[in-house]
Amino acid sequence: MKLGELFDAMRGWAEALENPGGADPDITRVEYDSRRVSKSEHGVIFACVVGENSDGHDFAEKAVEAGAAALLCERRLPVRVPQIVARRARAAMSKAASVVCGNPAGRMKMIGLTGTNGKTTTSYLTRSIIRASGAVAGMIGTIVYDDGESESFADRTTPEGPDIQMALSKMVEKGASHCVMEASSHGLDQGRLEGCLFDRVGFSNLTPEHLEYHDGMERYFEAKRKLFSDYTAPGWLGAVNADDEYGN
Repeated sequence: MKLGELFDAMRGWAEALENPGGADPDITRVEYDSRRVSKSEHGVIFACVVGENSDGHDFAEKAVEAGAAALLCERRLPVRVPQIVARRARAAMSKAASVVCGNPAGRMKMIGLTGTNGKTTTSYLTRSIIRASGAVAGMIGTIVYDDGESESFADRTTPEGPDIQMALSKMVEKGASHCVMEASSHGLDQGRLEGCLFDRVGFSNLTPEHLEYHDGMERYFEAKRKLFSDYTAPGWLGAVNADDEYGN
């Protein structure tokens, strides 16, 4: 996919394409870790993600020197490669990864589960029910990532957007018709799920957790509710624990 085509597909996520030289490189992968950029791999766009402890803009030059063909950033940088500028690089890179991977979420039934407690148990139960019906189901969650054939240990509940899209692509390759995904409040708040729309969503409960990040229960609740308000597909259905105060 050409960089210009990627930018056109990111309307609403990206604001500008800075490309004074007129180059239009092929883009094959979105990367947010400069250490994983290599001259042996062509077509990488490096996303300058602003985190709690580091700023990806500080590693942009290193990524370009390592072989990045373009940048996805929140401000124009003095580096001689084309740059897509977005207000929120983390959310934009999630959408970009979805586009580059061919929208794998749109090729499966997507089931998203959120809440403080019970997400993992409910994910395993849901995957088991789907498999008992004879369908192939993958899973992204707190304990494992499952592509429909094999599992690997998870390093976080909801990975970064490019990792989610690569995982979904593997599920499609393995013949999965369904994906069960745990949606953490951090993942929802930071836009890691951009590029995913869920056909079925579930909410278990809400108890105090991560309040140092969310600055109170109401902000925490608003992050969880984004699964229902921002990431649902047309015709979606939801299951909610109405015995919980926030579920009600």
